[in-house]
Amino acid sequence: MSKELVDHLVADLRPVDTPRPFVVGRLAILALMIAASLAWLFLGNRFIDSDPTLTSFSWIKLLPFALGVIGFGCLARDLSIPGRRPGRAMWVLIVAAVLGVIGFVVAGWFDDGRASLWLPVGTKCVRWIVLLSIPGLILLFGFARRRAVTRPATAGACLGAASGVIGAVVYGMSCSIDHLLFVGVWYVAGIFIVTVLGGVIGARLLRW
Repeated sequence: MSKELVDHLVADLRPVDTPRPFVVGRLAILALMIAASLAWLFLGNRFIDSDPTLTSFSWIKLLPFALGVIGFGCLARDLSIPGRRPGRAMWVLIVAAVLGVIGFVVAGWFDDGRASLWLPVGTKCVRWIVLLSIPGLILLFGFARRRAVTRPATAGACLGAASGVIGAVVYGMSCSIDHLLFVGVWYVAGIFIVTVLGGVIGARLLRW
């Protein structure tokens, strides 16, 4: 390779720009708003008929998932910056979210909530979480496509997890079933499907 060609290639090199602060957060909020609009349009108050006394944890059940959105979103952002190591704070958020869901499952199991696992709306819950995660997938993968992602499958899985959690949070606002075991199993099943889907998409779409 001639020196002139090397000099020409080097001259065209540009540093990879660092994402602006909170850009992933803004995209997540936008995805949340779009998903909430879709949920309001298609679900309303007609989707699940359940005992209104089951709503005492309507907001508490969303807390671990809200932490998951922040943690996985920040982790995906850091994975899109070559040479950057994920910060400790985001791992704390992810671990807190996981422990919260595990706590739901354990508390629901010992609180005679096992019957909630067999409610007929469980599979519908999973389907709607997957569908409501689509705005997040589109926006977050659009962001990642413009970055220099070095671990496409891992970054894609994190983007999928963040999108799935957004779908779960939005669906949780429309779902009146608050049994902890139901939330800890069926919501996580929907998030897991989107996470795997994100990993598969990322391995193909985010490659250089």
